Amino acid sequence: MTRSCPKCGKDQTKAQPFVKGFCAQCYFEQHPLIVLRRPPEAKVCPRCNAYYTSGRWVHQGSVPDADHVYNMVCDLLDPLFDPSEPATFEVELVDSSGTPLSKTKKVDVDITATIHTLNYREKQQLTLPITLVLCGQCKQTAGGYFEATIQVRTASGKLSPAQGNQIAAYITQRLNDHDLPKSTLKFTEKREGFDIKCISGRFCRSLAKNLATHFGLLLKVSSKLAGRTRDGKTLTRETYALRFPPFEIRDVIEYMQQPFMITGLRNGRYTLTNLKSGQKQNLSPKELAEIDAQSLNDQIHSYQVISLEDDVYQLMSQRDFTIYDYPDPSKPLQVGSMVSAIEWDDSLVLLPDVEIDELPSHRQ
Repeated sequence: MTRSCPKCGKDQTKAQPFVKGFCAQCYFEQHPLIVLRRPPEAKVCPRCNAYYTSGRWVHQGSVPDADHVYNMVCDLLDPLFDPSEPATFEVELVDSSGTPLSKTKKVDVDITATIHTLNYREKQQLTLPITLVLCGQCKQTAGGYFEATIQVRTASGKLSPAQGNQIAAYITQRLNDHDLPKSTLKFTEKREGFDIKCISGRFCRSLAKNLATHFGLLLKVSSKLAGRTRDGKTLTRETYALRFPPFEIRDVIEYMQQPFMITGLRNGRYTLTNLKSGQKQNLSPKELAEIDAQSLNDQIHSYQVISLEDDVYQLMSQRDFTIYDYPDPSKPLQVGSMVSAIEWDDSLVLLPDVEIDELPSHRQ
């Protein structure tokens, strides 16, 4: 016997099974799938584009704008769905143009709910209103609050643009990795470097240690009294002083009456290579700053390999065209190629081909 829907008279088929005695269309007209427990509303920080959901602020980090808006819509809507039957939901932004979230007053979305076993699909368009509210960290920033400071300086003079850009890029990546807004840090340029005020003391401590290891910097920590809490606990404010040592990667120095080149940086320690013997040794940034050494960078010159006879190369200075004999190099040279070298004890010492993966040269 064929069953019929008591409301519309449609017969039940294998492809269109009934739901509690009614056809799917008539049943879900009275029991819609897309029902929200309460009207949704988005709280967005106008400074950092963070949105508030499930009792916390979700920051954008490195997520593209459109994906960040989509994540916000899903995070806000998912817990509000209250379907009469188990269903899957799909959310699609109606307008995903590049308008900054901090200037958007509403987000229009299409919602599709599907029950595959019943071959039933329901669609609805929804407008999600946006309220602009400063997140907790941006409130603290606006009020001038901070817990710790990082000071970045060179041994003498001013940070080069390359040094500043590399540090800024590294800090931006660290913020993205921890899903923190840029307002977590406040940069202040100084003649000899820059200061960074940090809202989070814990993040500042971690960042300072990572900067020291990644860039081979001297790290010194100091603290001062910042006040007391209501329950009488002492509050301190820490300062992390980071200093570049006087020498850097690819520098050639005279150390222990021998020519050395700084050829690498790994795990916060510099590698020094003896240009004559090839022996290597590792120094911490503090040890590198304290050694009795003199720069030989001004003695580095270019030479052209002009001939090879009896395992002896002839190199011509590109500065004064003097010819030098260079016997049996550890690395074969190509006639016509250019090499860099210094004069040491009336002979030439070639500089190694250094490839630094951990840290590019800061030199301009």
